[in-house]
Amino acid sequence: MNRTIRVVGLGAVGALIGGTLVATAPTASADDVNTAPVRKITGATTSPFGLAKVGGRTYVANFSQNNVVVYAAGANGAAMPIRTMNSGLNLPRGVDVDTNGFTYVANNNGLVSVFAPDADTGDAPVKTFGTGAGAALGLDIGPTGSIFVRKSTTINVYSPAAAGNPAATTRQITGLPAGNNVHVSASGTTWADAGAALRAYASNASGGATPLRTIGGAKTELAAPIVGIGTDSSGRVYASNFNAVSTVVAFSASAENNVAPLKVLGGPATQLNNPGHLAVSGDGGLTVANFGAPSVLEFRTLFPKPAPVVKRGEVIVGHPVDRLHAVAGLADHFVTALGQGIGHHLAHERRVVDDEHSGHSGHLLH
Repeated sequence: MNRTIRVVGLGAVGALIGGTLVATAPTASADDVNTAPVRKITGATTSPFGLAKVGGRTYVANFSQNNVVVYAAGANGAAMPIRTMNSGLNLPRGVDVDTNGFTYVANNNGLVSVFAPDADTGDAPVKTFGTGAGAALGLDIGPTGSIFVRKSTTINVYSPAAAGNPAATTRQITGLPAGNNVHVSASGTTWADAGAALRAYASNASGGATPLRTIGGAKTELAAPIVGIGTDSSGRVYASNFNAVSTVVAFSASAENNVAPLKVLGGPATQLNNPGHLAVSGDGGLTVANFGAPSVLEFRTLFPKPAPVVKRGEVIVGHPVDRLHAVAGLADHFVTALGQGIGHHLAHERRVVDDEHSGHSGHLLH
């Protein structure tokens, strides 16, 4: 399997990620996807590492610039952000937004900064809370509003009322290998990277809980360090290889142990270069913080739905795009049938005319 190996300035990468960067790609039998992004934001995206997509807007944590910028829905190219949060940030690594619109930022100094829904340049956070010694490496807000913060070897869980330094945790998952991120799926499953593997924990996991399952091994094409983690509405699991391999891999909802991914997004057309955090839409559309070539890349789903086959007399239901495809199919069928009908009609008219001409010719000859 051919895989493009990318080498960037390792000084910046080393400041973000500990451990050895992987420079070779493992061999597996996944479906490679080397496709261009449908959007590429470069505007104020200077050192994108953390990323969230909420309500169509894209939130990007610029690690070296100590800010979080917000892009409007549909932003592309050199679009400028509609808001910038920069007060008190320290090498921000992770960002997410709660259901009330408050923005949470995980900082390298271990603090979590919380900004008001309309916060802009110079506005102080409404509060900060501490997560203990060491960097707050990643952050995700779970479906019930709890704040999950990745520390090197633990996942700290906080209530929305968290305060103080350090703030009290509601629970903590311990005993992880050194890692970089945490993601909580819509069902509450907690995903964490663990070296060159992914671990899934129960929604109420605490202490040294045993993972529900682990995805790891040569076939997985996971390569440390892993940074971005996400899931779609079908439960498929996505992870970004923040290293020379520079790929995003996608696994089935039931993937476990040493299993090949369903898809591997990577190659020159993708422009992926040390991909950081990612956001996954319900249908599997991807938005990726492209740290090695400062930009935000947006890709269509790796799992497009086939157009439905609609028989005559059936009612078209489902997603609007599916209905559009179905209507287009029916239109093609109608045009074909119409063409055939016109053809039959013209053939009949020709036979009538030929018969009439034959009759007239007989009269003239007599």
